[in-house]
Amino acid sequence: MAINFKYDSEKEFLVIKISGLLDWDKLRQAAENIATSTEFPKDVDTLYDLTEMDFSNITAEFEQKLIHFRKQLDRGNAKIACLVANDVGFGMGRMYEVLSEDLPQQVRVFRELNEAQMWLLST
Repeated sequence: MAINFKYDSEKEFLVIKISGLLDWDKLRQAAENIATSTEFPKDVDTLYDLTEMDFSNITAEFEQKLIHFRKQLDRGNAKIACLVANDVGFGMGRMYEVLSEDLPQQVRVFRELNEAQMWLLST
């Protein structure tokens, strides 16, 4: 699994690209690094590019664990867009979107990069 992130200062949102099979420990560490970074605001809107991610080990339990972990991070009212490339990713993204409803951050899943970026840039 690889996780790379870059702050787009022009558009003022963070782009995080995840590829390969998701590993909980690496994901948790990357999320902590991002949440404590001084390169961008803690409530920065974020685009997760999951188009090269392998969803085969993602279960409802995994997503619940992720939601529980997210509750511990202070991300303010950030908007989170998840970009996926296939039906499996879209279905898992929609489940994550529903599970995130009690968090202050808005989460939406997209199949098209342009739509995801437009949503992040909207007020």
